[in-house]
Amino acid sequence: KLTKCQGHCKKDDDCDGDLICFKRDGEPVPGCLDNEENVESADWDYCTDFSPLKSVDKDGGGSSKLTKCQGHCKKDDDCDGDLICFKRDGEPVPGCLDNEENVESADWDYCTDFSPLKSVDKDGGGSSKLTKCQG
Repeated sequence: KLTKCQGHCKKDDDCDGDLICFKRDGEPVPGCLDNEENVESADWDYCTDFSPLKSVDKDGGGSSKLTKCQGHCKKDDDCDGDLICFKRDGEPVPGCLDNEENVESADWDYCTDFSPLKSVDKDGGGSSKLTKCQG
């Protein structure tokens, strides 16, 4: 099976685990760096962990938590596990593919596992190590 950012896949089953086969027409593969030296063709499809947006549960109502790239959430507690509710005003949801068929509104908020940038420790001068998205 192909791992993240490997290609050429034809279907999701060609990709390892929960990865999806991102079908493209020359555009960059979300979640992967486009290093032209390693890209066979702009038309190749690659495995990625980005998921399409899904409008499944208006306003976070319902008995189950929303999973990655599902919405509409109102707060982090509407999302499963460590996912956060990404508040937006029409911009893309980080870590999710904006599939217009599945999106109710550009103003809906969706659950994602991407963290906002945080300025925590100027110049790394603290005693603890920085975590993902901190600088």
